[in-house]
Amino acid sequence: GEVFGPVYRAHTFVPAPGQLPPPKPAHLPSNFNFPFDQVFRYAVASVNLGMAVGALEVFREQMRGRTSHFNPNELVTSNPWMGHRVGVADVKVACAKALMEADFAEMRALIEAGEDVSTERFPHLSYHATYIGQLAEESVHYLFKATGARGMSTANLLQMYLRDVQAGTRHIVMDSDMNSVIAGGHYLGG
Repeated sequence: GEVFGPVYRAHTFVPAPGQLPPPKPAHLPSNFNFPFDQVFRYAVASVNLGMAVGALEVFREQMRGRTSHFNPNELVTSNPWMGHRVGVADVKVACAKALMEADFAEMRALIEAGEDVSTERFPHLSYHATYIGQLAEESVHYLFKATGARGMSTANLLQMYLRDVQAGTRHIVMDSDMNSVIAGGHYLGG
């Protein structure tokens, strides 16, 4: 029965038609009422977001003190295009963080009001999780393009972040095409 954990903490990703999750004891905090599929999607999205945050930190550190190949007297940090890349990547990360925080605030408020926040009722949240991953991937790509050939070295952490965010956003729950279609149909009343 409950050797590893009580039944109310067990989850199936896709319940059978008509299957309800096991009842949760009333004394548990609202965190235990988040549907597993939503939590799982955001967990994958947050890993991708973490990779983008790491890539930003590594990129900034690598660019400090680096000089231009075209003018050895000029630091790349004074290059407006380099500033543009960092600025765009930083905004994408900030937007992804804000979206995740807003979604969890919305879900928590609904849960505390006794509402169901399942994917069936709120498919746009699934797409939001996917979009967070997409923003993270775009951020890392944008930075990586500015690293030059140095970025390809296996000793460079940026190539690891690039590979990892690409792998993370290929997870089935990060399928932005399918999730956007489902969310769009919901928005249109379908």
